[in-house]
Amino acid sequence: MGLFDLFLSKETYIPTTVPSRRNIPDIDGKKERRESSRAIERTLKNVGLEKIGKAVEVVNNVGDSLENVNEATSILRFFKRKMSVDEAKHILKKGDHVGVHRSVYSHHGIYDGDGWVYEYNEGSIRINSLEDFADGSDIYRVEYDAVYTKDEIVDRARSRLFEEDYNVVINNCEHFAVWCRLGEKSE
Repeated sequence: MGLFDLFLSKETYIPTTVPSRRNIPDIDGKKERRESSRAIERTLKNVGLEKIGKAVEVVNNVGDSLENVNEATSILRFFKRKMSVDEAKHILKKGDHVGVHRSVYSHHGIYDGDGWVYEYNEGSIRINSLEDFADGSDIYRVEYDAVYTKDEIVDRARSRLFEEDYNVVINNCEHFAVWCRLGEKSE
């Protein structure tokens, strides 16, 4: 059975809808292509083609990194719903993917529901206060549906605490936050 046949077989589940990663209009089909690519990544891993799935994940992560820089330098970033730290403590929920804009990139993390954020910071995953995460910037929530519960999301973030595998292109703070909410389940 070839790879193409595998995708067409009835035994293989390929989701037709994938949670949206961004709360922006899909004017050029970019979001749909990205979501389809993430679905293919998960499907490959689920059917035992781990190496191919991992390669697709790397390609997806590189694309996300480039998009991060593009969004951070775009004028459209000024139209996102932003919150002060005090507002965020009342609005954000456990397991939310949060972000702040820096000069030419966006910084991301997972909110724990009690004023703390799991984030890649200085090359390792740490837990910092919401104030330290924001570092004087307004906070925004990255809106998309998660495949895990809020408790599972925070548990997943906690499971990678002190990891030091940071790579700006293929394993950065945004990739970490997305993995906590959408990444494959490890057995």
